Amino acid sequence: MKKILSLLMSSLLTTSFVSLTTSCKGGAGMTFDYSDNQKILSLTVLNTQKLVDYGVKIGSGVDFEKAELMLKALGLYDAIKYGNKLTASIMTSSIRTYIMSNQLLTQIAQKVPGFDWLNSKLQWQSSRWNVKDLVKASSEKQAFGRNAAGWLENDEWSISVTFLDDKLEGWVNPLDAPYFARININRKIAVNYDASVDESESTKGAIWTNPETGKTPTAIEPIKASTHPHTKNSGAIYQGFTNCSQLIRLADIFDKEDNSLPASIIGYSPSISDFVNNTLINSLLINKILKDKKQEIEDKVSQNLKDKPIILSESSNIIDINNRMRNQVFSVVFIELIKRNNKFEGFEEILDEDRIECERAWNYFFEQLITNSKSIARQQTEEASKNKFTDLANYFNDISKKNSDKLVKIEEIKDIDQKMDEVFWASKDLKAEGGEQKDFTSTDFKLTMHNFSTNFDDFENNKDPKDWTFKDNVLSSESNLKYFGLNFSSLFRMNYFYKSIIKEDLNDTEQLAKYWYDPDTKKLLQMPSSNINEFANWINDNEFISDVGFKNVFIDTRISIMLKHFILSNQEEIDSKNTSNEGNFYVDPFVKTDGSDVNSESEFLELLTNKNKNVDNNGDNLRIRHLNNIMTNEIDNRIENILLVGLNDQLQNSDTTRDKIINRNLWSYNLSSDFYDSEGNYIWNKIMKHYNATDDPFIQKAIFNKISEHNDDDIAFAEHLKRLKDNNLELPFHATLVNSIGSGASNFDDKIYSDGLSGFNNNSVNANITIQFNSKILNNYGEIYGDYKNLNKKTWWKGEDPKIQKTDFVFNLKIYMNDDGKISSYWDNLVRYNDKNKDFNQQAYENSKKPKL
Repeated sequence: MKKILSLLMSSLLTTSFVSLTTSCKGGAGMTFDYSDNQKILSLTVLNTQKLVDYGVKIGSGVDFEKAELMLKALGLYDAIKYGNKLTASIMTSSIRTYIMSNQLLTQIAQKVPGFDWLNSKLQWQSSRWNVKDLVKASSEKQAFGRNAAGWLENDEWSISVTFLDDKLEGWVNPLDAPYFARININRKIAVNYDASVDESESTKGAIWTNPETGKTPTAIEPIKASTHPHTKNSGAIYQGFTNCSQLIRLADIFDKEDNSLPASIIGYSPSISDFVNNTLINSLLINKILKDKKQEIEDKVSQNLKDKPIILSESSNIIDINNRMRNQVFSVVFIELIKRNNKFEGFEEILDEDRIECERAWNYFFEQLITNSKSIARQQTEEASKNKFTDLANYFNDISKKNSDKLVKIEEIKDIDQKMDEVFWASKDLKAEGGEQKDFTSTDFKLTMHNFSTNFDDFENNKDPKDWTFKDNVLSSESNLKYFGLNFSSLFRMNYFYKSIIKEDLNDTEQLAKYWYDPDTKKLLQMPSSNINEFANWINDNEFISDVGFKNVFIDTRISIMLKHFILSNQEEIDSKNTSNEGNFYVDPFVKTDGSDVNSESEFLELLTNKNKNVDNNGDNLRIRHLNNIMTNEIDNRIENILLVGLNDQLQNSDTTRDKIINRNLWSYNLSSDFYDSEGNYIWNKIMKHYNATDDPFIQKAIFNKISEHNDDDIAFAEHLKRLKDNNLELPFHATLVNSIGSGASNFDDKIYSDGLSGFNNNSVNANITIQFNSKILNNYGEIYGDYKNLNKKTWWKGEDPKIQKTDFVFNLKIYMNDDGKISSYWDNLVRYNDKNKDFNQQAYENSKKPKL
């Protein structure tokens, strides 16, 4: 091995010498003298296409495992070994950054016309700041803080390279290839021992402050972006940065398979590398914490969902749910890092090789807590709330400083955790209309939400739970939530890790399970296999976070699926002369509030006036369109009553048809959203079949009543409707009578004009109904959007707004009239046969006068 390395080094030295000396004569055979301003300007216009045109290529650098051999071969191993340990560790782990950044500039110098001067610039930087200078710095913070520009004198400038991911954040994950490269121009900064910047001794324009906090980040803290108009879209920067090239797309010049040593490596300088944004850390600690704290993470997330369930609806925000889960999971890691950093008894200390990763993680989290607290404070209109969040920003700023000095006490942890959750929750209001928590975590933290759903065909077919098949779908959009959170058939799971899963865990099932939040699967697999009462007890005894942590109040599912199921079930109970398969939908518009019939024309008119004020208690003003409006409102109210559930929805043998119309709702027929699976299939019957209870309605009702308190989504929807009514707001749906689906026209008016109410005759009218519903009412926290509060009550359903959606029905509309002849005569006298009424039907009136044969 030594002989091979010796030969390798001889080759490298020879090639490097030839490369450097010949290239000084000019890149691509050209040589010019340029001023500093010309050189800087040429870098700022450098782009991907130019590099592609001239064949610039870079490899992926050597693997971390080979770094030690390479450093020994270069004669740098002893310098690193006896230098600052943490600096040496970071330098070694980030050897790819060191090689790739230097290689890129060397390639440009050799191949792109007009950039031959880069060779002498690189040599100059190497002579002023090399690996030995880096590792002998008094502290690792000062070493990496000074690396790019801290060693410069006044009026000097340096060049460096930053590698970025596709989100324009620093490339730090050695398992992924970088997406962009950027060449930076740096100016002098003065760096203190703790990496803070001495602004008075630094170049104006090379110091950056955080616009949110007003603080000046240290020289080792990544800065999200420049605030200068010319460079603000160039990605993460650092102290000392002043200007840069255009973003270079590495896919066009990058060869990730090439990990050979470049010939010019002898002349490389660490100052060419951006170790602030491109430290390739191989620390496993955060992933180990995620694994070790699996139960604590499960407890925290589950308690949060139980205390503050997520409201799922057509206007759900999947980003908010994802952010909320990210904050809850990573806050456990954050607290653990504070405990370890402050050396609490019983907690492992953070090792040197893990420290920089940990510091970055908690510094980022602290910054988010401080920044968002200030943003929340600025948003407050009440002085008390403004002061509260200003105090929280100051509190987290103080805790951050105490943590840096290792002065946090164990008694403060509970307070930190509680205040942190306060800021998480309040951050939802930073988004217009509220309802989207900010993400306090860095992009290094990966989290994916899953819907792990049961195939109930297996259950119906009496398969053993261990043999069930499941579908695992990623919860990545609002459309995935339609049937989610209803019951135990859809389980909420999350997979999370930091940067990448530990390599040794990838083929270890037991270890991989530790990267998952999965509170419910074990409970599901314990479902009783044979006894229906045991099944009911099992539901009552087990709390599924996937159910109680989410309240599903989707309107569409209840109207387009559950309502149709109700109508078909209802048809079995109400005797009907019509045997249409579509079912019968009853309304009872001509009954007084006390449940009795109207007994006179004046009572009939008063009743209609109460239901439509435009009637004005004047028969001459009563119009067919008023009755149409009353009928659609009756349908709306009937739907509302069907969806309003309680705990005493019993079928009584003594129920009259009117009782059934007024009192019966979903639960009367064992219908509940809590028995729909992840694809909208009703599974109650499958469960009953499995337990051989399909032929006994009394057992079914007893079981349904026994578990009805767990039908929380039905109750949540009923409470939602009630809250809208209590706040004098519109129902979220409205029925419109149409001739045929999609026509927009209705023959209802024509039928009333020609036949009056006798045309219904307590039988039915084949009616097509379109039900419009508003899909944007609530955010994930149950708060009603301002747009919904300001709806025009008379016309909102007519709008072309994309949030107004619709579902279509085809069924038999039945108007209940206890004495249809009496009701029909009232209508005829007031409207149909009334020549003072605009809807007077002269032909019908004349026909009514003819003697009946």
